Order: sequence, then C-alpha cells, then structure tokens
Amino acid sequence: MSSQHSSLLVRLSKIPPEVILVLLLVIVSAKILQGERRTVTRSYDRAARNWVSGESMYLTEKGVGFLYFPQAAILYAPFSQLPQPWGQIGWRCLGVALLAVSLRRLNGVTHSGDRAIHWGIVFITVLLGSSAIRNGQSTVHMTACMVLAAVCLSREQWNQATVWLMIGLAIKPLILVMVLLAGAVIPPMRKRVGVGILAVAISPFLFQRPEYVVSQYRDCFSMLESAHNLGVEAWWAQLFGMLRNAGITIASHWQTVIRVLAALVTLGMTALTYRRLPSSRAAIWLFGFSAVYILLFNPRTEHNTYCLLGPALGLFYAEEIGSRKRILAGFGLLLLAVLTVGSYEIGKFFTPEGGHAIWLAPLCCCLFGGYLVYRWREEDRENRPLALYPNCESNNSSSARAA
Repeated sequence: MSSQHSSLLVRLSKIPPEVILVLLLVIVSAKILQGERRTVTRSYDRAARNWVSGESMYLTEKGVGFLYFPQAAILYAPFSQLPQPWGQIGWRCLGVALLAVSLRRLNGVTHSGDRAIHWGIVFITVLLGSSAIRNGQSTVHMTACMVLAAVCLSREQWNQATVWLMIGLAIKPLILVMVLLAGAVIPPMRKRVGVGILAVAISPFLFQRPEYVVSQYRDCFSMLESAHNLGVEAWWAQLFGMLRNAGITIASHWQTVIRVLAALVTLGMTALTYRRLPSSRAAIWLFGFSAVYILLFNPRTEHNTYCLLGPALGLFYAEEIGSRKRILAGFGLLLLAVLTVGSYEIGKFFTPEGGHAIWLAPLCCCLFGGYLVYRWREEDRENRPLALYPNCESNNSSSARAA
C-alpha cells in the first residue's frame, strides 16, 4: 500500500497541482450561475453597498450578518458594483488565486519547489477549504494572506510580511492572533506591526465622511461584543463547544481565563521556536500555532473556518509521506483532515442526545496541535547546534551574502 501511494504521488507530481483549484473554481462558478444559494457573499455585498451609500452596515444587537471591520466592506466594494452573480464569482476567483500563489510560495520556501510536496499541500488544503471556497467565505483570503506573510517572514522580508498581515487584518479580524504574535516575537516586526495597524485603522477615513466612519467603528465594536456573547451561548465548533458535548460546561469568565492562558502558552511556544529553529522553519510554526489558537478559541468558529488548517496540515502531511518516509504518520494526518471535513456527517453518529455534532473538528484540531508540539521537539533535536548557538545561522547567511 505504501509503495502504491508513493508511486501515485510521483505520477501526480508531473501535473501542476493548481489544476485542482481551477477545477473546483469552475464547478463552484457553474453552481452559482445555476442559482446556488449557499453563500455568505450576500452579507458582504450588502455591507459594501451600505458603505458606499453611507448607511449602517451592522446588526449591533444580534451578532449576526456582517462580522468584520469596515475595511472589509471597502475591499469588497468593487465586487458589489459588478453585475451579479459575477461579483460573487470574482470574489471567489480572487481568493483561489491568492491561495494558489501562497501555497506555491510555501512549497518554494520549504522544499525548493518540490512538486510532489506541492501536490500534498494543495490536496489537503483543497480538501479542507472546498466548502469555504464554495460559500465565498473570506477565511480563504485570510488564510492565503497568513501563508504569504509566513513565507515573507521566513525570508526575512519584513515589509512584505507586514503588508500581507495588514491586508489580512482588513479582510478578517481573526488574523490579529498572527499579527500580535509576529509583533511580539520578531523584533524587526514590532514597529512595522504598530504602524501597519494604525494605517489600517485610519484608512476608512480616506473613503467616507469622518462622522460616518466613527459611527461604523462604534457599531462594529458593539456587533463584535454581541457576536462574542452569541458564541458563548450557542453551539460552535471550538474547544468549549466540544467540551459542552461531553457534559463539561465552562462559564464565560472561565473561558476568558483559559483563552488568556492559552494565548500566553502560544506566545511562549512561538518565542521559543524563533530562538531554537531556523527562521525559514520558525515561520511555519508561527502560522500553525496561530491557526490552532484561532480555531480552538475563537467563540464563533464554524466548520468552514477549518479551511485555515489546510496549508500547515498539508505541508506536514506531504513531508511525512515524502521527505521523511513515515507513511503511517502521513496517513494519520490525512485521517485528521478527512474527519475534520466530515465532522458533522461522522460526528452525528457519536453525539450524545441533546448535543450537537460540532465536536469532531475541534478534537482533530487538538490532536494536530499535539502533533505540532511533537514535530517541534523533533526538529529542535535535529537543529540542536543551531539551538546551542542561535547566531550561527544568521552569521552563516551573512557570510554567504558577503561572498
């Protein structure tokens, strides 16, 4: 079985993996033209049109509808001006294009463009992200921005990394986890992150009246508070929703305490990673730790949000199958991806009465988080000389550039 799987990867490696994304986009576009109703772009379109006309974009007391900063409406505004449904298709095309570029660059910086590895990354990412692409969710665009930022960080391209992080922040607030981690643990990013956040914050004033922008910021924060409260009360595919299915209900204030403690642990692990691993690999863990934290501790995590896990899970799956030749570990990661995708369809058969089938995806995310820690320790041992002499890599790279 393992030899058959390896030979399949070799044959697939002769075909550009982006063909999967193109086929998926063609299928999704055809469904939209046929009247597909499973989409979230209507809320984006409504918010963008309200922004242009100077009307309120938010349902402040319900915590539903448009759940993003005003900048997201500005970015979607060009698509709202297109004849529908071409605006919806254009938005998805942008997300898929960004995702394709980000995955190719991720493969280039980690494995010098190895196509077999590239296939593994794209395969798992499409497996986890197809539903989000179909629905037109901005998680696809944010995921691509996070990967592109991680690639730039691995190459020490600080300005480019900042630009991608800030674009992601304008698209979806969840990326703030990675933004803050990068600013906290990477010294050259600290000022850049601060200036970038300030630039993103004032950018809406360039497009609308100041009093209107201020009112929308006020409504936005009221909406985010309502959305948080709804996330605590309702069933969502995050850590506390999983525990609730097991009969463990955690009060809202204790959830906040646990989130803060988990944030400190994530910060500590990321800081240690940048001290012990080469920057080309440390950025991958920055992305992975950020994704796991977002998925487990965002109060409003949905099944489609697990698209965010695709690039990291895909990279490690491809490495296990390919360069590390650990077929069992690779199939384990593939199984996590399959179980995450089928979280509801599979989980409903094992969900206790009165519960909701939202627990399997966060459970798989917890297991992947454990795998990340295991792989981190493994790579730390492999890079022990760099861990003992942290300046070794930078000195060597400086000497190489000088030569």
